[in-house]
Amino acid sequence: MNMRDLESLEQGIKSVKCEIEKEKFVIKWQWACGYDIVYIFKSKALDELGIEAITKENVKIFTREEYREFNGYVESIREIDQYKFMIFKAEEINEKLILVKQQDGENEVIVCTGKPDIFYKIIEYKPLFSKNKKVKMKIICDAPFKKDVLCYVKKQGNYPESQEDGIKFDFIGDFHPGVNEMPSIEISRDEFVKIFIKDVNRYGSAYNLREK
Repeated sequence: MNMRDLESLEQGIKSVKCEIEKEKFVIKWQWACGYDIVYIFKSKALDELGIEAITKENVKIFTREEYREFNGYVESIREIDQYKFMIFKAEEINEKLILVKQQDGENEVIVCTGKPDIFYKIIEYKPLFSKNKKVKMKIICDAPFKKDVLCYVKKQGNYPESQEDGIKFDFIGDFHPGVNEMPSIEISRDEFVKIFIKDVNRYGSAYNLREK
């Protein structure tokens, strides 16, 4: 992939925004003066991929003429997810297209095609004459998501009210659509477990977490 850096005083792509329209979304931006071609790089937002992940195979060439025809870059909505789009201006030198690397964030937009529901269920098993109990956790979701989206918290005496209200634990694997059954854990009879979104600032607006 042929690339060069965006020079300090050089104009880049700006004002990238997304509009959701029923079964499609439209991305619009301010074109750099004198440029009629861009590269578009699309990735899952939670994958946090950057310029280093770009190859000839995973970018799309899009022209100003197409932009005018469709009034932006248009894609159909096929699933509930979050994507990151990065728009780079492209220049033609010696019959080769060069991607102009822009890393100021002005050329990026997060597209949310829906807010997936995450349901959780906690089942307790209390053997007779035992000081401990077993806890089984189930996570039911519409879309795949990474293990660091959720955590579970253990507290003595009562159910925790937040992830700071007890001892916090991470999950060991990513979650797939459908029912995800966690291995049973053993805790004291007077301990209680609850599941929370781990980073509310990062993931709180991306998922609906509910107890089933």
